[in-house]
Amino acid sequence: MLASEGALNLRHCIVADDDAAVRAVLCSVVSRTYGDPKVLGVENGQEALSAYQAGGADLIITDVEMPAIDGIALVRALRAQDARLPIVVMSGNIEAGSHALAAGANWFLPKPFAIRELTTVLGRLLAET
Repeated sequence: MLASEGALNLRHCIVADDDAAVRAVLCSVVSRTYGDPKVLGVENGQEALSAYQAGGADLIITDVEMPAIDGIALVRALRAQDARLPIVVMSGNIEAGSHALAAGANWFLPKPFAIRELTTVLGRLLAET
């Protein structure tokens, strides 16, 4: 994917993962790939929901298993608020995929995944917005 692909559609992204190293890598990949949008990394679904309510977002990338509010509950809460942004859910538990999609996620990425897989998925989703 070229850095410019989807760049016009991504100004603000929220990345929710309780693993600080994973969160840092994801934030870095999104920043480098999309022309340095505002990327906010948070530790859990509650922080992600609060950040979305305070400032919106064009994209949310979330893990499933997190404290406070997990990723699937986050997706449900956002969709209940009629949030129409793309949401990517990721987890090492492959069974979480069907739950994430049923809750309203746009895409499920099983962990571990290659960075290329993530950028391909983001390119597809952002092209649709």
